[in-house]
Amino acid sequence: MRNDAVHRLRIVVADDSDCVRRAVVRLLQDTFEIVAEVSTGEALVEAAQALRPDVVVSDLAMPSLSGAEAMKRLRDAGHTTPFVIMTATDWTPRKWIAMGALAVIHKFDLHLDLAHAVLSAAAGKIYISRSAQS
Repeated sequence: MRNDAVHRLRIVVADDSDCVRRAVVRLLQDTFEIVAEVSTGEALVEAAQALRPDVVVSDLAMPSLSGAEAMKRLRDAGHTTPFVIMTATDWTPRKWIAMGALAVIHKFDLHLDLAHAVLSAAAGKIYISRSAQS
């Protein structure tokens, strides 16, 4: 992550749902620079390798390669980009943290927690959305 005061964090957003992906971009675009939007895990790996974002915000379940598998592939290749994992179905946040994500967000909490999760992940801190804390 760059430290200059004018730098906006560069984000890659990955979700196979166009509707969810657009909503995530709308939630983040005023604060962060969205450098890519992709709909598959394979495309996520390619974008992250090419663009070297500050943070990846990824759906867990995507075609061709899940968000967790894409994260593992990038980690195995030496990429340390922080990951924010989004999910609506597989709510086992500690599992994804153990696999290398720094933040896990339930999709129902996106409007409340996503920006906080991105900032926490960029700072190297773990963040788990509010649904896990209830």
